Amino acid sequence: MIKGIEFFKNDKGFYFAEKVFKSGMTGRIEIGDFTNNSNKKIYWSVFLVVYHKRKQINTLTLKQTGKDGLEPLIWAKQAILSFESILIKSDFHENLPTYIYVGADDKRRFRAYQKGLSRHGFRKVCIEGEWVLIKEIKFA
Repeated sequence: MIKGIEFFKNDKGFYFAEKVFKSGMTGRIEIGDFTNNSNKKIYWSVFLVVYHKRKQINTLTLKQTGKDGLEPLIWAKQAILSFESILIKSDFHENLPTYIYVGADDKRRFRAYQKGLSRHGFRKVCIEGEWVLIKEIKFA
């Protein structure tokens, strides 16, 4: 746990963290492992959602942005960096190249994510026609 962000594992094998913001909305970040056996790489995909009620989680794509300004984005950035440090200290990688990647629902969100994450080593790449931010994890 770093910066007060603790991750838990759900029944799908995703790691997640949640935080209730000042407006009463809850932010949830999920990070899932998508190992690509054909090119022997491990990809950790990041999902961020802000919601009022837990039952809304699966249906929120482009429906809500939250009412807390940049606070959820700053928290999500801290969570991603915290998860990166967990990866570095773990044996999840099985000596394979390991990446964290972040996509966005629209260009406005993508630009905000890019601005917050590019100074932490994330770079913009196009994967299967979608722009994402990706960072290779360097293990000691």
